[in-house]
Amino acid sequence: MTASFPARLRNNSPTSTNTPPVAKPGTTVKTGASVADAKKRRVPMGRYGDAREVAYVAAFLASELSSYVTGALITVDGGWTVYGGWERLLRQIQEAARQLYQ
Repeated sequence: MTASFPARLRNNSPTSTNTPPVAKPGTTVKTGASVADAKKRRVPMGRYGDAREVAYVAAFLASELSSYVTGALITVDGGWTVYGGWERLLRQIQEAARQLYQ
């Protein structure tokens, strides 16, 4: 049985990549440490992705090489999501705030 709707749904989901907004990050008030550097330390691959790496995934999804891929979301984040991503970071921020205001 074939689907009557011919569209293939595919998406890539990049997180932080080494682009100009990340290359010139803000700093935290308390320590002066770079916010981007603090996040980069939490990426299991130890670095931000390069825009080319995200583009490679997009090119794959747009090509016939992905002809049997549908309904997929490919996360391009160096392991950030598996590591705990935003949820883990928010817990760490909450704990730091509790210690700061005790």
